[in-house]
Amino acid sequence: MIDLEQYEEALFDVAEYPIPNPGGSGLFSAHNEVSKFKMIVREDTEQPISVMSADYRLISNRELLEAALPMIDQYGGVIPSPNNNADIEVNRVFGNARSQFAFDFPEREVKIGHDIVHPRITLINSYDGTKRVGFRYGAYRLVCSNGLTIGKSSTETYMHIGQDTPLNNIEEIIRKVFVNMDGMIEGGFAPMNDKKLLHADINKFVQQFPKQYQDDVTAQLTSTNAWEVYNAGTYVTSHLMDRSNEATHNLERDVYRFVMNKAS
Repeated sequence: MIDLEQYEEALFDVAEYPIPNPGGSGLFSAHNEVSKFKMIVREDTEQPISVMSADYRLISNRELLEAALPMIDQYGGVIPSPNNNADIEVNRVFGNARSQFAFDFPEREVKIGHDIVHPRITLINSYDGTKRVGFRYGAYRLVCSNGLTIGKSSTETYMHIGQDTPLNNIEEIIRKVFVNMDGMIEGGFAPMNDKKLLHADINKFVQQFPKQYQDDVTAQLTSTNAWEVYNAGTYVTSHLMDRSNEATHNLERDVYRFVMNKAS
C-alpha cells in the first residue's frame, strides 16, 4: 500500500481568497464588492500562487491522491524506482504549483512477441492554471533496463471551470481512467504482433521522424512486423530524443496511430 505521506512536500494546504473589485481610482471599492477572480494562496507560507477566475474548481494534490490511491493500490500500483528517472515528480517552482505523480503496475502485463508490457499512470495537477487535472497512461517494456515508455499513451484532462465540472466527482473520473487504461493495454498493443506493414508505409513511418533521427529509426528496423516497426520508432523516442519536449510525446502518439492505421 502506498503511503500518502510520502508526498508530504506536495500536500501543503491551499486556500482561495476572493479578490475585491477595484474602484475607479484604482483603490478597492468601499463596498468591498468581489470581482470575478480569486487568489490561490499556499497557507503555510502565505505565498500567492496564482489568480484564477471565481468559478475555477480547485483540486488539491491531497484531494487528487486520496481519490486515486485506493484504485492504484487495488491494481497493485507502485512508485517507480528512482533509476527509472520517474520517481515522485514535484515541480518546485511557483510555490510547488505544478505536480506529477507516477505509478507503475508490475503485476499487470501483456506479452507481445518477446516483450512484456506494463501500464503506467501519471496524475497531473496544477494550482496556477498551467495544467488541467489530467491522467496520462501508457505502457512500459521491462526488457528495457531503464523502463522507458514504448510509446502508446493517452492523456485525459478535465476542465476546472463551471459548477457542473466533472471534477465534482473525481472518484468516478479515476475509475473510468483505469477502465480506459485496461482497454488500451488489452486492445491497443496486442493486435500489432499479428500484422505487417508494406515497405512503402515503413518508409513513410521513418519520414515522420526529424531528419537527424531517421537513420537511427532505420537502423532499428528488423522486419515488416507492425510491433517491430513500432518498437524501432519508440526506441528512438525513448533513448535518443528529448523526453522533456512535448513534441516527442506527440510524435509517439502519431506514430502509434500511423502503425495501427497501416498495419494489416
